[in-house]
Amino acid sequence: MVGPNRHQRVVVGIADTEDGALGLALRRAEQHKCGLRVVHAFDVPGSGLHSTYTPAVVAGFEEGGQAVLDRAREVISSLDPKVDVEYALVRGRASLILLDESSSAREIVIGPDDSPWYVQLFQGRVAKSLAAHGRCPVTVVPDGWSSEGSPELVIVALDGESNAHGPVSYAFDVAQLEGRSLEMLHVVEPDKSGAAVMQRWGEMSHLLESWRRRFPQVRVRTVVVPGGAVAVSREGSAEASLLVAGRSSTHGVDLFARPFAQEVIRSSHCPVVVVPTDYRA
Repeated sequence: MVGPNRHQRVVVGIADTEDGALGLALRRAEQHKCGLRVVHAFDVPGSGLHSTYTPAVVAGFEEGGQAVLDRAREVISSLDPKVDVEYALVRGRASLILLDESSSAREIVIGPDDSPWYVQLFQGRVAKSLAAHGRCPVTVVPDGWSSEGSPELVIVALDGESNAHGPVSYAFDVAQLEGRSLEMLHVVEPDKSGAAVMQRWGEMSHLLESWRRRFPQVRVRTVVVPGGAVAVSREGSAEASLLVAGRSSTHGVDLFARPFAQEVIRSSHCPVVVVPTDYRA
């Protein structure tokens, strides 16, 4: 993918009452001086009886979706937005609709997958699907999270298997826009040899030096931590305003297709953003 341009919008997908996701998406749009698109997808599940729903039943689903959008409009209005905001009610499966949105969006922001079963019945595992296949950065905001009082630190979690250029580019950009410090967290699994660790350290140091020259005002430090990737990343998220992760460049399989990232997204204390390997700020 090429870098974002000024015509791209931030898109936030909402299933119910994700105030944290709405607030973060608006902040991203204002930082980049671009529009915000608020999307709610509603679907009418199959009846299993080979029959169709009456228009009145379909209208009921649509009215429920419109109520979700109306509440989102109230939340956004209370934040005094400085950018254009568009609201869209779309029929279909949320994961597919937002995946399509990601092809032209600057960033997708969504809530977690731990929503009630009746929401998952219609929406599916949206966060997991978008994290695996989204064509732009995808940020998953924990339920109940608020930016007020959040730590002044952005953490990039590196596990040695994913291409670091995309997530590092994104992290430096966010750290500069928000005036935050940046921590490069390299998690070393217990079975890694000393030679492999030193090689990875050298590669990361070389990469960071080029980004330091581009963003000299961003305070950055590198930390190598031994231990399990999930536990280390979860602990780090308690001290961060944002946890940044990347995708593996091998056969299109990303970190979030593995147990590590699924657990991180489920248990993180702060928003987690999954960045494509070819992202450029």
